[in-house]
Amino acid sequence: MYTTDSVNSTANETADFACPLYQETIVTQVIKTVAYCVIILLSLFGNSIVIFTVWRNNSMRSVTNLFIGNLAASDLLITILGMPNMITQLYLGSKWIFGAAICKIVVFFQSVSVASSILTLLAISFDRFWAIIFPFKRRISFFSARVILGITWMVSLSVMAPFLYAQRVIVGTQGYEICIEDWSPAFNPVTAPKDYTLVLFVTLYVFPLLTMVVLYSVIVSKLWRRQIPGFRSSRDELRTRALRKKVVKMLITVITLFSACWLPLYVYQFIYFFAYHKIPCFDSSLSFYFTSLFLGHANSAVNPYLYALFHRNYREGFKAAWTCSKIPDNVGFSRTYSRRRSSSNATWLTRSNRSTMVERNQGNIKRRFSAVTMMNQLSVRNFAPKKQSKDTKPAEL
Repeated sequence: MYTTDSVNSTANETADFACPLYQETIVTQVIKTVAYCVIILLSLFGNSIVIFTVWRNNSMRSVTNLFIGNLAASDLLITILGMPNMITQLYLGSKWIFGAAICKIVVFFQSVSVASSILTLLAISFDRFWAIIFPFKRRISFFSARVILGITWMVSLSVMAPFLYAQRVIVGTQGYEICIEDWSPAFNPVTAPKDYTLVLFVTLYVFPLLTMVVLYSVIVSKLWRRQIPGFRSSRDELRTRALRKKVVKMLITVITLFSACWLPLYVYQFIYFFAYHKIPCFDSSLSFYFTSLFLGHANSAVNPYLYALFHRNYREGFKAAWTCSKIPDNVGFSRTYSRRRSSSNATWLTRSNRSTMVERNQGNIKRRFSAVTMMNQLSVRNFAPKKQSKDTKPAEL
């Protein structure tokens, strides 16, 4: 346990670093506000349509689409809790006026949403890897996918739970309340945030991304270089390959944008916790802080439109929402197709070959039976004794 004097001194040092009110022009504030309002509206509309499309459309009841719906839910949570707070910071700076509870809730659930997104992307990567590399193995069931999503949220809540303790409201030296991360008195307020940031960066950014890079590298090499086992017709095989390639392209694009959009915020956090005494509150540092968060939030607004760009069902969902019409239920990945693919393809192949062999055997038996019948008939006709007339004598033996 640390002494009260050391805790107070560290808290005062952190409070001293709190930046003063933004000294920006009205034009700059208006431009940034409009930009945030645009991504808020795009995110609310797009992610709501994705969730509604997956929930309402029976043909979308697949494991991959369930994971994508969970990504949309995480993006909605970021939109509702994180983005409005940034608009208030444009005009209030570091000043916090919403109380201690909201200070904890906003940071905690925004962090949980980001963690859930990266873990869901990791789960999608394993699902695609298993489906494409091991096509004859049993796929992840719909029930198992729900369990996996529950685990991702539980892990995210557990990993981000320290924010409920560390995030608090204190009075800064400028005379107003600020919402900061303060780990005292239970932990060392100097080393704890650094260690925690490193742990989050490695476990929820570096490790998942490296794993996904390896998995998708194997998927791409297999999917683009080999033929799918030829128990399907050529047209069906080409359609399956095209759909799989399109889904993989979409997921790789989503992962790339996610990593690129959230990396600047990690960079800012490293600078803040490891070199904050060397960085004064000048315009470029404040601009970098705003840009890093804006990119992370913009990712939540872009994702649903990426789904619509690569997937026909989501495009139909957006069109239906825009024209207030019913979502078609017979496009894209059909539910029957996904169920058929989720069952054992080896069993299907065995059954199909077995039925084909039975049909062939039955055909051969029929042909043999017909040939035997014809021979018997010919034998009867050629060798059966003929009726003799009364005037004809029987042949001598």
